[in-house]
Amino acid sequence: MQDNNVIEVSLKEVILGIGSIIVLIIARDYAKFRRQKAIVDAAGRLITYAINGGDIPCKESMTPESESR
Repeated sequence: MQDNNVIEVSLKEVILGIGSIIVLIIARDYAKFRRQKAIVDAAGRLITYAINGGDIPCKESMTPESESR
């Protein structure tokens, strides 16, 4: 014969647990979206510069601070 065990959980703890899981899922998906967007943007810039026959600028040369030097 098995003993029945009862675990009491308040509604506040359930909501907090589910909310934490949802926030983690959203954060993970947002980070994945940002990585994919960066890859697509970089590929697009590379193709654009290759088609136009221009040089691919370095990240430092794209900032306005380096132009004033």
